[in-house]
Amino acid sequence: MAMVAILCFAFLISQFYRASIGVLTPSLMEEFALSANLLGTLGGVYFLVFAVAQIPCGVLLDRYGPRKVNSLLFSLVALGAVIFSFAQTPAQLVAGRGIIGLGCATCLMGTLIIFSRWLPPERFPLMVAIASGVGGSGALVATVPLAWAESWIGWRGAILCMAGLTSLIA
Repeated sequence: MAMVAILCFAFLISQFYRASIGVLTPSLMEEFALSANLLGTLGGVYFLVFAVAQIPCGVLLDRYGPRKVNSLLFSLVALGAVIFSFAQTPAQLVAGRGIIGLGCATCLMGTLIIFSRWLPPERFPLMVAIASGVGGSGALVATVPLAWAESWIGWRGAILCMAGLTSLIA
């Protein structure tokens, strides 16, 4: 059961990073004087790297197993978040978001593989629904709770705290 909770929480964190740019946009635009084009790049790089990584990550999942691959890639998420939180240039922001996107590439599929191997087939649909529900709530955490954290400890502090939490889950 602990593994299920960890997998669900990793998916939640993945969805948090995916959606967090929306709340952080005003601060990032102000601090880095981002143009609309650069802001679009910053938002899209997560998705681009995530999408490009799907086939190689599928091969890695098959070859090395989801526990090893998810742990390694989720460590990359933490590294990307640290890079993002310490960024001094827009290019560093983009690099951090890209690394986060790469690291999140197996959060769902790795979870589904583990469920398919460890659970009886009749429990699979329920567990997928639970993982999707818990994971999807990460987008909610990236709204008001992130805005509160940003107002309290700044956007860098909020992302750095998430990097620490991500490291624990990895």
